Amino acid sequence: EADLTALRRTLGIRSAVSGAAALLLAWLAFGYTGVLPLPEFMSVAMGPLVFAGVYLALIVGTIILNFTTVASGLIGLFSEPTTDTTSAVAAVAALLQAVVLLVQLLTGVPPDVTLFGAIAALVLCFNAMGKRVRSTAILENFRLASGGLEHSAAYVLDGGQEVAYNITKGLEEEHPSILISRPTALVKGFLRQSFSMRWSDGIGRILGWLLLAVSLVVAVVAYVMTRDLMEAITCLAATACVAAPLSATLVSGIPSRLLQLGTGKVGAVVPGWSAIEELGEVNVVMAGARDVFPPNTVFLKGIKTFEQERVDLAILYAASVLVEACDTLRDIFLAVIQGKSEMLFKVENLLSEPGRGFTAFVENNRIILGTREMMQMHDIDPPPLEVEMKFTGEGNLPVYLAVSGKLFAMFIISYAPDSEVQETLDGLIKSGVSLLVTSEDPNVKDELIESVYQLPKGVVKVLGRRELELLEPLRSYLPESEGVMTHIGSFTSFIGGMRAAAGCAAGEKMSTYLQIASVVLACLFSVLLVISGGLPILSLFTVLLYQLGWTLFIGLLPFARRY
Repeated sequence: EADLTALRRTLGIRSAVSGAAALLLAWLAFGYTGVLPLPEFMSVAMGPLVFAGVYLALIVGTIILNFTTVASGLIGLFSEPTTDTTSAVAAVAALLQAVVLLVQLLTGVPPDVTLFGAIAALVLCFNAMGKRVRSTAILENFRLASGGLEHSAAYVLDGGQEVAYNITKGLEEEHPSILISRPTALVKGFLRQSFSMRWSDGIGRILGWLLLAVSLVVAVVAYVMTRDLMEAITCLAATACVAAPLSATLVSGIPSRLLQLGTGKVGAVVPGWSAIEELGEVNVVMAGARDVFPPNTVFLKGIKTFEQERVDLAILYAASVLVEACDTLRDIFLAVIQGKSEMLFKVENLLSEPGRGFTAFVENNRIILGTREMMQMHDIDPPPLEVEMKFTGEGNLPVYLAVSGKLFAMFIISYAPDSEVQETLDGLIKSGVSLLVTSEDPNVKDELIESVYQLPKGVVKVLGRRELELLEPLRSYLPESEGVMTHIGSFTSFIGGMRAAAGCAAGEKMSTYLQIASVVLACLFSVLLVISGGLPILSLFTVLLYQLGWTLFIGLLPFARRY
């Protein structure tokens, strides 16, 4: 945490100082053309060498301050890609112009050109600013991931493993990639993933090569046309500084920060681009029945006893088992007994039969609780189907209770959709993601979820005993676990983190595409201007407007996505 805090502080200082240097260089550039006044001792007319020396010193100082950026950008032309490349090309081009200016002024003839060092310093300023935004996101993620809350690690079980096919059999997923969660104390690889190479880094190197190539071509064309070295180098600097985007690091920094703010609200952490990419390949997620049917969607519509058995005793038998064993039905039975859990009987030898129901011993009586099929499996005859339908009505489902081998009661349960869950499920299905559901509720089956939430067939699967046994070792606690996301264990946190990651990926890609357009347009603009002879005297103010306008547009674009 101390290292991340120091990194953010350093980037803040670099951004502020580079910004101040950009203002001073802009003042000198406008003073060079006579737009702004300069002190007499460093004016071009009275002190040309002082002017050139101060101008060069400011550029050199800014480059030294941002040496890691410039060095990594230049190295990135040939090795690991980085978004620093365009910034480095602009800085070197501006430095070259400053050196040639100093040499030119030694002859006593001030060239009629525009100085572009202010733009290069501003590019380095925004480069540090974007990195600071991203480092803030990493720091806040680290604080959340290392906080005192209990965590779960979400990791991807891909379709290359046989267990993935077995678990998802029945879903319409040819190559399942399942996002599974397990409780853990530490998710490994946080820093590695946080600083992993991003999609925009690879684009940054391509833009760097484009920028360098066009700048050199423009410089050669200018020299061929004018035979003037200063004009050729100025055209080189103009092209590099006009086309080098201020938003080079903001295209990843802003979406990263928005991702962190979004996931932070639901207690999730998606550490970096490598994790985002893995999450983007997921096509199957898991949820519990209570996530799909929260307490406000499950209702007890009625109770039918058989052989004149007592209703209050039926409620206590059923509540004793379901409060302990079934998270979807627990709340409605607690409500019936007004939350007085001390009324419940002691439950012994409780066993669950997924998809069917429960067996247990209560008050020395063998209790069987579950579906019609559960009763039949235990040699208990449920009422005829027409009788069942008469009491349950359309859209309701029964839960039968048998005590000591005799049918005791039938509880009539209804399930309704939840608006937030509906929105979440619709979003998942629209994104091509299927749902696996773990459930102790004997009524919660594929058909029920698809019917209540009006989902297409084949996108939901409620897991049975065999699948749950396969999943058990994959979901059990580990002190350290691999993972692409840390969350607090809830469905909201789990799905919220996944959806925010998708928003971050889309936001970064949209901004990067727009940034590509700005660079290509600036390169074409420079080629046309060098042919017309106007590039060496291109207005610095025009370049500032062009750069700031595109940066504002690119910076605002990620806010259009949902995180």
